Amino acid sequence: MLECFRQYLLKNKARLQSVSSLLSINVLMAGLGFFTTVVIANKIGKSDFGVYVYAVAIGVYGQVFVRAAADRVLVREIIHFPKKANDIVFASIFLRTVIFVLCLSILIFYKQFSGVGNWLSFPFMLIIIAHTLKGFDLQGVFDGLNKITKHAMCHLVERLSFFIIIWAGLIFSPDSFSLQWIAYSLIFSVILYLCVQFKILPIKISMPMKGQVLGVVLKLLKKSFWVWLAAILALSFGTLNRVVLANEYGSLELGGYAAVAQIGAIATMFIAQIARVGNPLMAKITSIEASQSDRVDFVYKYCATMFVCSSVICLPLFLFPSKIISTLFVSEYSESGYLIRYFCLYIILHSLGLVASQYVVSARKEFGYFKGVFIGALLSVFLCYTLIPKYGGLGAILALVFSHGISIGVYFYIMLRDIRNSKIDEKK
Repeated sequence: MLECFRQYLLKNKARLQSVSSLLSINVLMAGLGFFTTVVIANKIGKSDFGVYVYAVAIGVYGQVFVRAAADRVLVREIIHFPKKANDIVFASIFLRTVIFVLCLSILIFYKQFSGVGNWLSFPFMLIIIAHTLKGFDLQGVFDGLNKITKHAMCHLVERLSFFIIIWAGLIFSPDSFSLQWIAYSLIFSVILYLCVQFKILPIKISMPMKGQVLGVVLKLLKKSFWVWLAAILALSFGTLNRVVLANEYGSLELGGYAAVAQIGAIATMFIAQIARVGNPLMAKITSIEASQSDRVDFVYKYCATMFVCSSVICLPLFLFPSKIISTLFVSEYSESGYLIRYFCLYIILHSLGLVASQYVVSARKEFGYFKGVFIGALLSVFLCYTLIPKYGGLGAILALVFSHGISIGVYFYIMLRDIRNSKIDEKK
């Protein structure tokens, strides 16, 4: 038994080191990030915290538009076509630059002519731009080239720079600490993050041969279109509900919901790091060479791992929701504590959904992935505008759980059908 365990460690040494490094860095940053967010929420108050979360929600829309599904598609394309890595990465950066300029132009135009200046203040706009810039993240390139730890160090630089500036303001200038200080901290840390990534990128990026640029970009756009559109529609799950909640109940209600959601975000962040390590492995297991038994074995173990990890995280959250919220936040947030239990269900569903969605994308079932997101997004829009006006924060989390759950069900159906069909292909 001990010898088998030793052989397993030796065989998977590099993978385990990546997992260990990634989890160690992100757990450290998540803990510091969570604590910092709690301090910010308590410092600026429930209403201003709601304004901050509203700006982040809009910025996330911009980020997903600019990213163009690079976080999912680049991993698959680089692993499947390693000799074309340069063209793939160049096309992705070029495409994202065009989209960013378009998004920025729309935002500036809207600020000038919309007449809603109360929301679109300078700090509000800066927070949106900072999160939109994150769409240039090169995580997919690092993951596809098996340089996960390197990218984790870039993330470490970003988080530390943000925390240093935030805490400098909290300690040395508490009276002037505001949304504007947060906005400056965000924009500086994001720009530094992107610069470091481009500096240590594992491959040297050069422009394709003259006359081929447009063709390379259009080819990548074609491959990523359905996944990209699905990512945009997926915003209807966890982002639209915040926008609707802010518009229906104001920043005060959104601040309470966001405080609880921050607890859920820590849990999903941890789950996402495990899934990030599994993503390249999923791309390999869905290749033509992989047998049905290999696929079944990997998916079964992957699902079991994600379920166990999410359940362990959710147990204390479900048992002691009021104690947790009252310990972390000031009293004005306490009335939102009951929402934590509903987030537990979402965390478990999210963990399993990551497995199925990774399989569907890696197996090149992009349109099937899009259909799952489309169905869930339509349901989410309906539930957001039906439940949130009646139930506020509770309606927001219920809309998230039900809509996301339906999409995950579609992913699992497509995944299981593809695994079954892989047996037929083997016989042929």
